[in-house]
Amino acid sequence: MKDYPPILANPDRVRQAVESARNYAQERGISMTVERLAVCLGIPSREILDFALSERQPDGIYKESYMLLKMACEEIAASHIEHGMTRGNNPSMDILMLKSNLNYRDREEPPQTTTVVFIGEDLLPD
Repeated sequence: MKDYPPILANPDRVRQAVESARNYAQERGISMTVERLAVCLGIPSREILDFALSERQPDGIYKESYMLLKMACEEIAASHIEHGMTRGNNPSMDILMLKSNLNYRDREEPPQTTTVVFIGEDLLPD
């Protein structure tokens, strides 16, 4: 089992931090950010993202915190996408945040291909 920050074992504290970050954003009329959530939890934002966006859902004492933070990241992404869609708004900061933190891609990644070249094929016997 991976070592997670101890605060993530306390879903009530995580819920309180999400609410605090949400209220902070609402009071200022801005989108909630992972960075504000990190300040409210007292851990680095990268640890929140690594935990909440993990492919494997942790079990046991971390399961509820995982779901809370995963949904908070979804809310953060939604609010930034919606803010970027507002008319007359420059969405570049929202797009940058989504790309760098929440795995957002505006174009599908091209498939990776490998080219194989045979040298001396004409020297092979028939």
